[in-house]
Amino acid sequence: MTITRKTKSERLELLKQQKVDLEQRLKAKTQKLAARIKAIEVKDITQSRKIDTRRKILLGAMIMHRVEKGEFTNDWISEKMDGFLSRGEDRVLFGLERKNPVVSKSDVTDLDNQSDCSYDN
Repeated sequence: MTITRKTKSERLELLKQQKVDLEQRLKAKTQKLAARIKAIEVKDITQSRKIDTRRKILLGAMIMHRVEKGEFTNDWISEKMDGFLSRGEDRVLFGLERKNPVVSKSDVTDLDNQSDCSYDN
């Protein structure tokens, strides 16, 4: 039985290949772990939003219940919501006037057409 010994260059080449293989495996594991971390973060954010939404719904239900029982008046609710709401669509839901009227595309077109008008002095 003869034992063949590898030359230094063959051993060096083998070590280089092992290093490349190890780096590829580590890179794949790192990417997999990063994906798992991202999935956990997304799940955590989603869960936090669900909890926040649930709290808001329950708070609103409690306030509506107190209005029905007469503990809070509609005027009081309107006063508080008037100071709190800024979006026009939200204000309309509570029977409040829009603070910042929405400018439609046709309004802008009308304004553009008016710029060509001459003024009589």
